[in-house]
Amino acid sequence: MARLDWTSIERVMAILVWTVLPPAPS
Repeated sequence: MARLDWTSIERVMAILVWTVLPPAPS
């Protein structure tokens, strides 16, 4: 359960970071 929870949290955090931060310069 802990692993699954951590995975879901990690996904949410990544999405939030991508939403807040501007698009990576490419």
